[in-house]
Amino acid sequence: NEYVPSFSPSALKDSALSTHKPIEVKGPGGKATIIHAQYNTPISMYSQDAIMDAIAGQAQARGSDLSSTLPVKDPLVDSASPVYKAVIQSEDKDTDWNRRAAQLQSKSFRILAHITGTE
Repeated sequence: NEYVPSFSPSALKDSALSTHKPIEVKGPGGKATIIHAQYNTPISMYSQDAIMDAIAGQAQARGSDLSSTLPVKDPLVDSASPVYKAVIQSEDKDTDWNRRAAQLQSKSFRILAHITGTE
């Protein structure tokens, strides 16, 4: 028996226009009452859309498996970016240095390796 949400973000958004009025939503555990009591700064620092998206996401995600519902996005990489090129060049230099450093052993270490037969 699959849960089909009967949650309406538009109803919540409408209730946000008249703040502090409770609205009732149905969820997997029954009915719940949500009171939108978000304080908004005088300069409207928090947009109503962002607040409604957060509340709607929390209400819909409750009781569901998030790993199967969240999309996985490939990271965007601008390979023409000067910063990206500098990072790649730096990594290449480190790799080359590490390779050369691994081949350069001190004379005493080479003698010890020869004596123990681990060269």
